[in-house]
Amino acid sequence: MGESSGTQTGQPDATWYSQRCANFRAIRRYEDARRVASEGLARFPDDYELHCNLALALTYLDDIDAALPVAKRACGLDEQPEWACRVISFALATEGRDHGEEAIEWGLRALEYGTGVWEAHYALSQAYRTAHRFPEAHRHALLAVEGAPGLSTPLVELAWALIGTKRRGEAEEVARRALAIEPDSADAHHVLGVALGVQGKMSDAKTSLLRSKQIDPMNTAPDNSLSRVSKRSGNLATATIALFVVAAVFKVLLQLVSEEQQPLVLVIGLIVLASLFLSRFRSGP
Repeated sequence: MGESSGTQTGQPDATWYSQRCANFRAIRRYEDARRVASEGLARFPDDYELHCNLALALTYLDDIDAALPVAKRACGLDEQPEWACRVISFALATEGRDHGEEAIEWGLRALEYGTGVWEAHYALSQAYRTAHRFPEAHRHALLAVEGAPGLSTPLVELAWALIGTKRRGEAEEVARRALAIEPDSADAHHVLGVALGVQGKMSDAKTSLLRSKQIDPMNTAPDNSLSRVSKRSGNLATATIALFVVAAVFKVLLQLVSEEQQPLVLVIGLIVLASLFLSRFRSGP
């Protein structure tokens, strides 16, 4: 027997198309989600959920210029367009820091329509992170986790917010909690890899980032993080070697200079060593 149409006439209704979009999104087939949403809108041009589905698919496909008008059109199709506002906030956040404050405005609108809805807090956390307002991001990520304690998605967002506030050990712990819920979450492996990388745990970081890429080969974000981790790993090795070389050089110098000059050489050596030490533990990806 074929798929249920959701109607008495045997023809797919708007709900059927929306469900198909959600199914495709869940397996990251965003082009198929876009196609189905477009087909549905050709039959139901004023359907609110189909507009949101299309805008969301376009956002995941990085076609923000197309996504925003569709989402804003959705805002006029429902009296409580909380989802449409969230999609707009997400799309703007995807565009980068220059759009962070506008993303926050739309996220706050979503929260007004759906007070207490975890997805609205989740969208706001993303928006605040985009604007580099990490304490606010952390607060809304916590509220998202409280609203959906059994899901991995808000935990992943909380881990990102914790990285932004320099609480890297906590970020690692939260990312592992997300993986305990959803072991094959590419997003959870990604944020875990970054959390490990900024703590200097380079080998484990690379393992997590490669696992994220293995699960979702189409996502390029782990590639960028992996590149930064690899670069920082090389920098750490170079700095470590430099520490030993500089220490050996100044040890020789101390033996060559007079006793009166030794304190000055020692001070200079300590300054150089401290500089190298700090560079060794500079924040990574």
